[in-house]
Amino acid sequence: MIVALCLSSILGWFLAEVSEQATEKSIGKLCLDNSNEALRLSEDAGKFFKAISRWAKALSTIYFEERSEKRISLKCAEEMLQQASEIGDNYLLGIAHYLLSGSLILDVREESNPIKKKQSLEDIIKYSERAMLHFQLVSQNADTANAHLFCTEACLF
Repeated sequence: MIVALCLSSILGWFLAEVSEQATEKSIGKLCLDNSNEALRLSEDAGKFFKAISRWAKALSTIYFEERSEKRISLKCAEEMLQQASEIGDNYLLGIAHYLLSGSLILDVREESNPIKKKQSLEDIIKYSERAMLHFQLVSQNADTANAHLFCTEACLF
């Protein structure tokens, strides 16, 4: 059940990326609801299920949640990184680092303090590079390219 909820949430994000604005809100609500339920169910499950439920929650939060709730994505990505590290799954480690970059890039755009902004940009580059490394280990070229985009975007600030 946890896997089904996570997949529906993650695949819903892909659908929202290619759909019209009118359907994006309903898809977003479904993604958030499914990721919340997966997160709840994963509390009594193994590390893999905890990791993928945090993937679904972080991704859904980044793209569908209000600005005030965006910190949740960073927390979920950090928790996913911990779970993925414990099970040693390179793909999940890549996703966790990718989500950390994605969560931080949202904040850096609005950061007015130059010192904090610089630190965040350095973290984005670090997480993007780690994501690329883990994706390359499991031959995920498309994901490697996506992780590279955050690194490139951080260099443009």
